[in-house]
Amino acid sequence: MRYHQKPVRKCHGCGLNLGDHCWLYAYPRGQWRGERCCRAYGDATLYAALGEWRKRPDVKTRKTLRRETRRQRSASSGGEGAAWLRERGLL
Repeated sequence: MRYHQKPVRKCHGCGLNLGDHCWLYAYPRGQWRGERCCRAYGDATLYAALGEWRKRPDVKTRKTLRRETRRQRSASSGGEGAAWLRERGLL
């Protein structure tokens, strides 16, 4: 049996439902199995924890840092391109 992280229809009104996955559980379908309600459904303390998690600053990945430095370098070169590379001995 495959375990999917996608929330089921019953998770629609939950505040922990992020659309493609649940914020708390890796397998939300299993939380509804055998019970009529998920333990996290409507829990105000978990909703508050999710709000705090969303307020934390985003950590930039290496990819985004590399793209930002690339944009800064291309903007500082003045659009000269090959001349800028020749000055630095890269071409």
